[in-house]
Amino acid sequence: MVKRNKNELAKQGLTMLDFQNEIMRLNYKNYCVGPQLDKDVPGKVWIFGKIVDSEEYYIKLRISSDKTSAVCLSFHTAKYPLDYPLK
Repeated sequence: MVKRNKNELAKQGLTMLDFQNEIMRLNYKNYCVGPQLDKDVPGKVWIFGKIVDSEEYYIKLRISSDKTSAVCLSFHTAKYPLDYPLK
């Protein structure tokens, strides 16, 4: 998890274990966009969305090129409704 002001899970009552569990439960129905080029760091990112405790969350992941790991760049309440093209 990248430390950013937006990624304040405690404000939402989520623990790091809650966060990890929600990431591990993502599936194709949570997919929104990607892969797309990251505007901050060279590489590609994927955007997902998920309802947690009746709130929609925006989740941005950078998946390693060998697809063995991921870094969470954003995990916060969605500012706008997300589109789920595979739902």
